[in-house]
Amino acid sequence: MRDYQLIILPEAKRDLIRIWFDIAHYSDRSADWIIDEINRRMTMLTRFPEIGAPRDNLMAGVRMLSIRRYVVLHRVESSLDEVRIIRILEGERDLQDFF
Repeated sequence: MRDYQLIILPEAKRDLIRIWFDIAHYSDRSADWIIDEINRRMTMLTRFPEIGAPRDNLMAGVRMLSIRRYVVLHRVESSLDEVRIIRILEGERDLQDFF
């Protein structure tokens, strides 16, 4: 089995920056830690792209990977060997608002 390429879409990159600033307001060290944790778990998707719960109610083919209080919304593009990170949001938010 070949590794998939991880593609982080621009909106998801902005989500990571926002998460870092929100947490860094209280602690830079904590902000760095959670971003590192999110990045580690997203990297797992390159080996195991199908992990995470299907969330077709948001968008066809979308899966949701929970990481602490955040969710990574991604879609597997098997024909391209890619995993596309669509959004990274707080899990308690109404995800329908973002699709």
